[in-house]
Amino acid sequence: MSSSAGSGHRSKEASLYVGNLPPNVTEAKLLEKFSKVGSVCSIRICRDKVTRRFLGYAYVNFRRMEDATRALETMNTQLIGGRTMRVMWPERVEAQPTPKPKQNKKKSAPADGSQDNPVGILLSGLNPEIRDKDLHGIFSSSGAIVECGVGLDDSGNSKGFGYVQFETEEAVEKCLERVKSWLGSTLTVTKLYANVHVFNFGYRLNFGSMREMFGQYGAITVYRVVKNIGKCNGFGYVTFKKLKSAAYAVAELNGKDLGEGLKLKVESAPCPISERLQSLKKDEGVNLYVKIMEPAVTDERLQELFSPFGPIISVKLLKGQSADGQRAGFVLFASSEDATRAIEEMHGKVVGTGPLEVKPAIVRKIKSTPAPKSPQKTVESQAKSAHDPKQSEEQKRALSDRLFLVVRQLNASMAGSITAKLLELDNLPQLMTQPVALKAKVDETVVALLLNREQHLERIESALAGSAAA
Repeated sequence: MSSSAGSGHRSKEASLYVGNLPPNVTEAKLLEKFSKVGSVCSIRICRDKVTRRFLGYAYVNFRRMEDATRALETMNTQLIGGRTMRVMWPERVEAQPTPKPKQNKKKSAPADGSQDNPVGILLSGLNPEIRDKDLHGIFSSSGAIVECGVGLDDSGNSKGFGYVQFETEEAVEKCLERVKSWLGSTLTVTKLYANVHVFNFGYRLNFGSMREMFGQYGAITVYRVVKNIGKCNGFGYVTFKKLKSAAYAVAELNGKDLGEGLKLKVESAPCPISERLQSLKKDEGVNLYVKIMEPAVTDERLQELFSPFGPIISVKLLKGQSADGQRAGFVLFASSEDATRAIEEMHGKVVGTGPLEVKPAIVRKIKSTPAPKSPQKTVESQAKSAHDPKQSEEQKRALSDRLFLVVRQLNASMAGSITAKLLELDNLPQLMTQPVALKAKVDETVVALLLNREQHLERIESALAGSAAA
């Protein structure tokens, strides 16, 4: 719906984006405000096409360029309905626009900032004096800017974060390279996508509450709460129509206290976490063995403890408990990096009545070998050891513990995933007695893991494509 203030041609160059508007704003109120500056052609308050929900911004179109320029200079940061307006050009224009040749002209993004695959940067730790026009001036040298803004509270004060949406990913990469040279700066700049991953909400969010929490930041195209056999896995994803919405959601919801020790984790990501992760084979994830001094622990409890580190494919609590009340279970992560962080941060942490024991689960390989026709005594002794489950399990666990401690000294950041891979080696006991050979094998495993990570991402992308097609 638009409100007209006279007839005449509406020039695209005389259009202004007006953001951070209160929910009760009307076309009449905006017309009253901006007509004091110049002749207004029309006003359009933007709403969701499906729900008709107000999106928090509008476009004001002037008859003349000079009126729009004057409005930009005088109306930005003015109050309306208790909020400070953000007034800016809807797309990058020159102060004195000049005709441009039509040939070889790159197609520009829509005036509302929407793109098929929007990409940009998220800034935190901004100087409180920085505003939208400052961001544009600072980052426009990296490439064409579609939209940019600074998060403001209801009083018009900066919240310390902002975003810049570029037309191309090349511009984003150029910008990130440039930022690396800003030594000593307290500013944090990260890549921003319209999709966000949401972790560590336990069972506190469902399909409806997820949309309610994130929908306040703008139109959502896709959102999921990932479940496994009907149970919430404590993570999901949201894909916004606009990059601006993702920026606000990440900046304002990451770290949100959900109660009972849970803090929401919200991260920007290039693609959603597919629900197909649930169907990944066990050898495509990293399984952790967990001991916990909490007799009443449940699968849900383990889920809550470990979901902050990343997507979990499955959680399995073993039946029974030891005499001292200790329980054990397995947590299967989709990513080796997430599993490594879980080991480093959770091993030794006091939960319940004692410290957790967290380490890579032992990879069991069952090999069927024909019995020798004429067994010798030494062979019979080996067979007896192999068929003694208690002795075999204790030996493997002791070997796993010693290996993890050695590997952590060589490569602490990837100790968990390296250990899991080395445990698959048949000659591991001999390798443990050869420090030089073991270090060489660790280095070789690091290279293999980094290569496998790329293949893992490709599998997820393929799973996403299959899920979308279904």
